[in-house]
Amino acid sequence: TPSEDKADDFFLNLEDVEDEDQGTDLPVATDDDEEDTDLGYRATKRGYKNLWVKECKVVLPLEKGVIEENISMAKFSRIAQRNQLLFIWKNITSEKLFSEHKMALAKMLLINPKYWSVFLSAYKKWAEVQKKREVEKKESKLTDEEILRMFDT
Repeated sequence: TPSEDKADDFFLNLEDVEDEDQGTDLPVATDDDEEDTDLGYRATKRGYKNLWVKECKVVLPLEKGVIEENISMAKFSRIAQRNQLLFIWKNITSEKLFSEHKMALAKMLLINPKYWSVFLSAYKKWAEVQKKREVEKKESKLTDEEILRMFDT
C-alpha cells in the first residue's frame, strides 16, 4: 500500500523540463499525472492557447488502477480537495479573488470541522506553494479575471 506521500507524488508532481525549442519551463505531464487543469490554467495565464479536440478519447483499462486498489474513496476525496486548495493558492494571484477565497475558506472551516484535515494537509505545503506562486506572478501575461472572462457566456 503506498504511503500518503506516494499518493501525494501521484497527484502533485510534474517534471520541470526546459523545452529548448519553445524556450519555456512549463512542466511536461506524463501519462500518470492528473495535472491537466493546473497545466492548462498556467499555460493560459502565460499567454499560450489551449486546444481542445472533441474527437479525442481517452480509453482507460477496465482493471483497477494503482489509486483505486490502494487508497479508499474517502482518502482519495481528501487528496482531491487538498489539491484544489493547492491549485488556488499557487495559481490565483488576483488579490480580489484570493481574498474571496480566504473568506470562503474561513466559512468552510467554521461550518465543516472535518474540513480542517484537508486544510492542514494543504497548509503543510504552504512554503513550497508560495515559491511557485511567486513564479506564477512573475510569469503571468494574463490576469485571473481576464482568463475567467474567456468563459463568460
